[in-house]
Amino acid sequence: LDRGFRGETVLIDLRSEPLALAEKTALFNGFSGVRCIQADVASYRGEKLFDAVVCNPPFFSERDKPQDRDRSAVRHENGLGPAELCAAAAANLKQKGHFYVCYTPSRLTDMLCAMREKGLESKRIRFCRHEEGREPFLVLIDAIYKGGRGLSVLPDLLVKGRDGNYTPEMEEICERGYDQ
Repeated sequence: LDRGFRGETVLIDLRSEPLALAEKTALFNGFSGVRCIQADVASYRGEKLFDAVVCNPPFFSERDKPQDRDRSAVRHENGLGPAELCAAAAANLKQKGHFYVCYTPSRLTDMLCAMREKGLESKRIRFCRHEEGREPFLVLIDAIYKGGRGLSVLPDLLVKGRDGNYTPEMEEICERGYDQ
């Protein structure tokens, strides 16, 4: 989906497989200006500062027992916890740049504390639930680097309705992308 963004997009991962897939997906969808870099996010410092950093980090702490080796590599911190992630985001953002992250609700406090410590002020959070009445499985956070205080909690995003189908909002997000 072309939203009018014309700047460079930099994708960073320690592993080559996700980068190859991302590059292939970008080409398939006609996205230009995508650069893939195999690097450690914690130590990455770009040539220039970014308007936004988007991250889907590992959710589980090193203390949590890994389920299997492949999943463990992408789901467990292994040295990239909230503090390191927020430090890297802050080091690569312009002042008033956005840091968008999805995280597990059970560790929300860890992420919010790390954000504030690194100068990232959370502005909007939104919990995602599979269905009404179930606990959230994900929280979406929008923080601003060197932004003033003030947090809005948006209405929950329900993935499926009582009928088991995607909610109208979820269908719209799947069709056009999430930009709210």
